[in-house]
Amino acid sequence: MHKLLPGFIYQNFLENKFNGKVSASVLFVDIANSTYITDSYLQYGNKGAEELSIVFNEIFDVIIEIIYSYKGFIAGFAGDSVTAVFEKNPEKSIIVADSIQKRIKAKAENIEKQFAIPIKVKIGLSYGLIEWGILGTDNRKTYFFKGEPIDNSSLAERNCAPDNIVIDNNYREFISKYKNFHLKYHEHNKKELFDVTNIQIDKKMYFAEKHCGISQDFSVVKNFFSESFK
Repeated sequence: MHKLLPGFIYQNFLENKFNGKVSASVLFVDIANSTYITDSYLQYGNKGAEELSIVFNEIFDVIIEIIYSYKGFIAGFAGDSVTAVFEKNPEKSIIVADSIQKRIKAKAENIEKQFAIPIKVKIGLSYGLIEWGILGTDNRKTYFFKGEPIDNSSLAERNCAPDNIVIDNNYREFISKYKNFHLKYHEHNKKELFDVTNIQIDKKMYFAEKHCGISQDFSVVKNFFSESFK
């Protein structure tokens, strides 16, 4: 079961911390050509709609599992996209991006054989200072994340080809400090963006951890999702 609240927000709320800034990497992943995919499935009627739901759920399950296994958290969903933040070990976001692409490509092969519909994702990465906050009344709260890394990761994804990864200059400078990663990239036609063409990772230094999840207290969660529990 996926966490209802980002663990970062949940923990800060418990500690009575309601705003702040944090340096982190941000990963933005989106399913490419999702409108075309949806229309292609829906032409098969109810059966197609059911299959579409299964396929999208499987894709998002893979994405979320990988994010959690490298200690990232989900900052938000928007349509067919996911924004993830890596505050602890922010360099792991490049492993997550690479792992997502490989896992989705493997899963997409079976889907394409069955429906002849290509499933691909696009990923953008950025790094920098993020502002976060918890707002609202005592029993009706919300949270936010904002800042240049949030905006730039989305910009990088929008300028990314399917099956690829694009990083901004902030991320390029950040990740270059880590000698366990060897990235090859070339300049994108949009200024200060770079297409990643190859990723080599020292696997001995970084490994995924099984995500078991931490239960969240209902009395805390209902402050943020009060309408959902009526």
